[in-house]
Amino acid sequence: MCEITSAALAIARFHDFLAAVGKDGDPALMCQLYQTSLGEDCTPIHDALRVCSILHERGYKVSIITNGRSTTQHSRLSHSELTPMISDLFISEELGCQKPKKEFFDAVFSKLQISVSKALVIGDSLTSDIIGGIQYGIDTCWFNPNGSDNTMSQAPTYEIKQLSELLSIL
Repeated sequence: MCEITSAALAIARFHDFLAAVGKDGDPALMCQLYQTSLGEDCTPIHDALRVCSILHERGYKVSIITNGRSTTQHSRLSHSELTPMISDLFISEELGCQKPKKEFFDAVFSKLQISVSKALVIGDSLTSDIIGGIQYGIDTCWFNPNGSDNTMSQAPTYEIKQLSELLSIL
């Protein structure tokens, strides 16, 4: 089996794109520009600032768990108004494993030092956030603003269409 690093894969996709459209270019530079641009996009989801502020005031510890690239996620958070309300940022690239793997959640809970029963995974991905949380024994809340169908065999503990619905759950 051939393995490729995430950094090499990120560049390879731009190499493949250039080949597909028949253009010349520098895939590494394109990748760098793309990652920088992604990191500057920190527009929060509707009502995220208000909801996180209320949860923070209520004493909840709000952490981010993501499979995103490290440089992108740190940049996004540094540009975000949410930063003062976020206690921890857990990035798969830094942890060496991705959601939904058990090892990802092991690393998160090792740092947080809280009981699984005191946590709630809130996410928009059924396959990484919700299934990962369920498999680890954590209550889950599927943020489903488009009203998509749950195609998984397991159901989240909660399902919301708007972030403000969290306030009645927590």
